[in-house]
Amino acid sequence: MSSNRSNQVASTGLCYLMCAEIPGDETVSDTVATGHEVYYYECDIRKPVIPGYNGHLNASARVLFGAITIIMDHRYTEAFSQKCFSGDIFAKITLLNLKNTGVNSTGKPSFRLEVTNAKIVEVTANVDHLVTTQNGEKISALKDPNLDLSTPDHVVKSVKIAIVGDTYTWTYFPYDEKGAAQGNIVAAFDVHTNTAPGA
Repeated sequence: MSSNRSNQVASTGLCYLMCAEIPGDETVSDTVATGHEVYYYECDIRKPVIPGYNGHLNASARVLFGAITIIMDHRYTEAFSQKCFSGDIFAKITLLNLKNTGVNSTGKPSFRLEVTNAKIVEVTANVDHLVTTQNGEKISALKDPNLDLSTPDHVVKSVKIAIVGDTYTWTYFPYDEKGAAQGNIVAAFDVHTNTAPGA
């Protein structure tokens, strides 16, 4: 990952800590599907468009993206590595316990996101990464070369997941302060216009 790209990520203040579950599906290899394995990741949602964003994602927010870059930690497995290069389309990828770990964030799990029509398109090794402690809670970040505090303590692998086709859907599950679900919001978008198909 270039320093420019790392800088871009750090400057957004939108880095999320999450675990992602790869659900069993006919398009997923038996190695992954039968084990129903849960992988723990850190995720950066690229170029989000969030109307009225104020440092917290709320129930009315729309997280729009063309691709998701997932930074994998030490729980990375060979089974998933093989899947990365297969080019298969996942019917659904579930991102759980996402946290906003940006500047002035609470650092608490705030939502779950389900994405349809996604495909793994790129694997990158040796990405600078930092795990630090803020207000007693571990947070993660990509390297910011402009900040001494962001010196990475290790490197990780990253996987880029792209949306397949002209439309995708996402389901947003907000949580309250105690982690209880507050219903969900489902939306379908045209990737070219970021509007609902036919709108």
